[in-house]
Amino acid sequence: MNLDKKDNLTKAYSYIIEYYNGKKDAANAKQFANGLYNLATSQALKDGGVKDGAAIEPYKKYIELIGVNLDKKDNLTKAYSYIIEYYNGKNDAANATQFAKQLLSVDPANTYAKQTTDEFKNGANPKPGATKPSDGKTPEKKK
Repeated sequence: MNLDKKDNLTKAYSYIIEYYNGKKDAANAKQFANGLYNLATSQALKDGGVKDGAAIEPYKKYIELIGVNLDKKDNLTKAYSYIIEYYNGKNDAANATQFAKQLLSVDPANTYAKQTTDEFKNGANPKPGATKPSDGKTPEKKK
């Protein structure tokens, strides 16, 4: 998918969700939020290892729209994990730590988020992929 088209789809979903939220139509807003999540997930799968961050903006918009919604914990964990891994790969401690802390507000026991914040706090950069999450589950760091 063309990157410009993906950005336009993200914006379209966002506008539709905001419209339905303004109309107090939670059912339709939720439906389009799920569509935005699915768009982000398909972009993440096409990205194949968080190479170009194709799902960053759709996932960020999804997170913004959903907020800390524990009913969407699995989706939020996947979204945050993708974003954290992307910023880890870019050696961007500030953003990786910011999103790791946000993930901890949704899932306080998430070891991937804890490890990211701890390693950056100690001046180390988690090696990209070393603690790569898969399917929202948090793996242990490879030795």
